[in-house]
Amino acid sequence: MRTFIFKKLVRDGIVVSIKQLGSTADTQQLEDSAFVAKLLEKFQEELAEVAEASATDISGEMGDLYELLDCLAIAKGTTPEASHAAQAKRKAKMGGFEERLYVESITIPDDDPWAPYYAARPERFPEVL
Repeated sequence: MRTFIFKKLVRDGIVVSIKQLGSTADTQQLEDSAFVAKLLEKFQEELAEVAEASATDISGEMGDLYELLDCLAIAKGTTPEASHAAQAKRKAKMGGFEERLYVESITIPDDDPWAPYYAARPERFPEVL
């Protein structure tokens, strides 16, 4: 017998499949905070797979991301439906990404209400001096 270290969150059916094949899996059920942390790790893993996916595989990889987002919504005390409603509301208010706009920099007056927000986050919005 060979043993491989996994150390990753898997879909429920994966463990079932492992057992059906006559193998064993050392598992644990995660508490809320650990589960959220592992969901976020899994999201990064799946996001990398989306980036590398071919045209024939992209739908399946995107499905994995949607599943993780739904689970994350529930783990954080909301619902997938509430998340979808918030998505629609934000899109109605600010638009989507259809125009593919990318902002290199913005120049704003000192008294702009967003100036303190940007200035307080120099790691995200470095100021050109």
